[in-house]
Amino acid sequence: LSRMTSLTTLSLSDNDLSGTIPGEEIGGIASLHYLYLDGNHLMGPLPEKLARPEGASLLELWVQGNALSGTVPSSYVRFTGLHDFYIDGNKLTGAVPPAMCGPEVNADFFDAVPPGVERNYCDSIAC
Repeated sequence: LSRMTSLTTLSLSDNDLSGTIPGEEIGGIASLHYLYLDGNHLMGPLPEKLARPEGASLLELWVQGNALSGTVPSSYVRFTGLHDFYIDGNKLTGAVPPAMCGPEVNADFFDAVPPGVERNYCDSIAC
């Protein structure tokens, strides 16, 4: 995968995949902006190496509907342009790193919430 230097989208949703997410390989694709792994049978932790220290480029990360466990790695705050992050339907524990919680992530979560109502932006990620 890391040889695919121009790959911007990797969509493997609903493919009956199992095993763990190969974080080092996928994280090594500097051009990758959209990663869709939702609706599979993936397990284990969210890989810390998805968020490369030299600059993580993911804009969308969909991993909902798997059997992932552990916590959301603190390295994911490096996804500074992330606007869709769906992790529901897994066995994740702990809190989402607070720096990831803001109005720009999963903004559509609050579409039906009237203006002026308090919003917990971490809820839009971890619901």
